[in-house]
Amino acid sequence: KRKDGINGDDEMDERVVEDNNNKGGYGPYWDERERVRTPDGDVFFVDKKRAASGKAKGTVLLLHGLESNSDSILAKDMADAFHQLDLNVACLNFRGCCTNE
Repeated sequence: KRKDGINGDDEMDERVVEDNNNKGGYGPYWDERERVRTPDGDVFFVDKKRAASGKAKGTVLLLHGLESNSDSILAKDMADAFHQLDLNVACLNFRGCCTNE
């Protein structure tokens, strides 16, 4: 785990990154989960998948639809397509769309 102040204020903002190693509560598909605490005290999660070759050509920010999350079939299918093209994928779970904390 890694904890960093995003805006230089460790008491208000935090970012916690966890490697999955197929044991995380966010499922075996995503390699990593980043938990971001916002200045108003809420949190949201960013689930990440590393490029298939390990040498990413870039990173795609995947935004799920309304009332969905990174666990949806559509999000995983799109992430897999980008993954196979040697792109890292970061899927942002909007506030209130992901129950794990």
